[in-house]
Amino acid sequence: MRKPGDKARALLVEDHPLTRDGLRAVLERGGDVIVVGEAADGEEAVRLAQGLRPDLIVMDVGLPGCDGIEATRRIKDVLPETKVVILTAHSLENEILAGLAAGAEAYCIKSIDSSNIVTAVKVALEGSAYLDPTVAQLVLKKVVPAAISVTTSAEQPESRGESCLTPRETDVLKLIAEGMANHEISKALHISVGTVKGHVRDILEKLYVNDRTQAAVVALRKGLI
Repeated sequence: MRKPGDKARALLVEDHPLTRDGLRAVLERGGDVIVVGEAADGEEAVRLAQGLRPDLIVMDVGLPGCDGIEATRRIKDVLPETKVVILTAHSLENEILAGLAAGAEAYCIKSIDSSNIVTAVKVALEGSAYLDPTVAQLVLKKVVPAAISVTTSAEQPESRGESCLTPRETDVLKLIAEGMANHEISKALHISVGTVKGHVRDILEKLYVNDRTQAAVVALRKGLI
């Protein structure tokens, strides 16, 4: 368990040694991270993650064998509290959405400035989501129109929006929009994870959306955050 003031323990997953060296230098120079392991492929990343149980993983997508997205999915299944920052050389829409769906907290293009990588890591470690500008534009183009379509196709003016949510559901929705997972919301609001899951289910039903991302977009559009 990481204590306040402790450096975050990081695992680097990148198949190019020189790139790994550069990432290590950038992260450790930031002052809040210490690299405790390195992997050159997805299978090795999964194995090391289970043994080291790092606070953070910086994950390349284009890995030999098991790619970074699949490795992220497998790691998140067993280590949901480990934060994952995905790095990729390509801004491909399907790849980005797949990475986020796999559970990554941050997604960055490799051409990003080193200071932004440090920012992405800090934001991910805080439990929030970070997308660099290129990635954010692609996600917004994909997600926002879908959410708008969902929220208007079955519009019921008398019961839609924040007015149909209880105060507690509104609190949960705000934390969803901040990128918090269920267990983090549970701690923040001092309620059980089971209660959080029930609130999330009711929020999705009341807002006529299919997932947490669309619920967060509705919260943004309605000025809740």
